[in-house]
Amino acid sequence: MKRTIIYLVLIILLTSLGLIGYLNQPVYYPNDVLDKLYYKYDYPSGTYDDIKIQKTGITYNGTSFNLNGCKSYSYNKDTGIIKMDCGRAFRIIYMSDNMLVLNIENLNYYFYKEKEDSYNKEFNLLYDMTYNDLEFEANEKLSKVKLDSEQFNELLNNNEKSYILIKNDNCKSNCIYVGNDIDSLLTEKIVYYIETTDLTEELTNLITDFNSDILTSEAAVIVEVLDNQISNVYFISTKGFNRFSGYLDDKVSEGD
Repeated sequence: MKRTIIYLVLIILLTSLGLIGYLNQPVYYPNDVLDKLYYKYDYPSGTYDDIKIQKTGITYNGTSFNLNGCKSYSYNKDTGIIKMDCGRAFRIIYMSDNMLVLNIENLNYYFYKEKEDSYNKEFNLLYDMTYNDLEFEANEKLSKVKLDSEQFNELLNNNEKSYILIKNDNCKSNCIYVGNDIDSLLTEKIVYYIETTDLTEELTNLITDFNSDILTSEAAVIVEVLDNQISNVYFISTKGFNRFSGYLDDKVSEGD
């Protein structure tokens, strides 16, 4: 009986020591990225996912992966693995003040502190080129079909329809994407290009009278001209990383 009591006391003591050790084991956090907001560009939707890791939990807004119902977590500093309270797990494979890379189900997701960096990274992953490369290519193509005001007037007075991309200062990425496909927007017909700074006052007034948004829109604007007037206008806005080969074919046929 005495021996049994001793065994019980020993078991209770060892269990207590183990429990105390478990409760007092150090808790680790990914300190390099704590309390920082990181972004990942989602090119199909044209929006940004965001993630923030804090000691109290992880907040994620986006559609790239599913962390619904997940909040608290444990972190293994040796493996970089984060285990969530919802049963999901992923690994941090790189972290810094400006960048966070997660591996989830064998796929890498690149998050950045600056949205522009994420945009450029996703573009590079998809097209194996940089956004600056695309901008250069677009400008090269636009330079080949660029008009001055006198040439614009010649097309305007022609008895055949012509199509002209008019770029204002507000048109940034939309004009780059559309400009990159300027030679294939409309089958068997050239789409020309002019900047608003090259327009005469007379041409500016003509355009404003038809639709003043042409001179201020962030969209890429293509006007259809015939017999000394603008007969139609097309506003093209990108969503994500779009290509516009053949874009005007259906639009033009619908208007004929």
